[in-house]
Amino acid sequence: YARREGKPRWGDKTPGNTRIAPQLIAQFPDAQFLHIVRDGRDVYLSWARLRWARYDVRTAARRWKDWVRCAYAPLHRLGPQRFHEIRYEDLIRSPRAVLEGVCRFLGETFSESMLHYHERGGWVPEEGQDAHRLLSQPPEPSRAYTWKRAMPPEEVRIFDAIAGSTLLRYGYDVTPGRRWQARMQLGVERFSGKGRGMSQGPGVASFDVFDTLLTRDAFFVQVQDTDE
Repeated sequence: YARREGKPRWGDKTPGNTRIAPQLIAQFPDAQFLHIVRDGRDVYLSWARLRWARYDVRTAARRWKDWVRCAYAPLHRLGPQRFHEIRYEDLIRSPRAVLEGVCRFLGETFSESMLHYHERGGWVPEEGQDAHRLLSQPPEPSRAYTWKRAMPPEEVRIFDAIAGSTLLRYGYDVTPGRRWQARMQLGVERFSGKGRGMSQGPGVASFDVFDTLLTRDAFFVQVQDTDE
């Protein structure tokens, strides 16, 4: 593909890669890894629009949490030269700043054309229109935190109860009724070692287990994205 397009480098965006991160690291020892995390509740809503991914909220919460967690230790151990992490919400709200950071990580020169990719056309083949139609459109900031407007409160509570600690880890808010539980779980994970090896990602507040348990309002992403 890179040769056909006349490019010296290639990349692959496959959400399920988070589940095989150790194998990919071993197979491609010189590769750089860009991990994009999106609020799991928006991922759930995005999945719901696809025929093949209409999970119930409990299944979606577990799947999102597990997929993100699979990438924790193996990717963060690589260090900043080979691993970079961004949040989807930051990308669509401040694309220039985020892409400039990505380019610095990759050692590539930022180009204004990166902000106008949608004007070129031909990005999405006909067979991929159902799942990836928005790739041919510019970033839409209103797509961030859609769950706050479109997700039933009871489903939000269920999702937060299952995946709250992972949401907090990446700087996403959790409903007040589930916040204390999520902080407790995050504290247990970090104390037990499950969260070790994590560098401080975008939007992640740095605090230890005691802060996690005691600080009232301290809030702590391979996107399981589909059509965005």
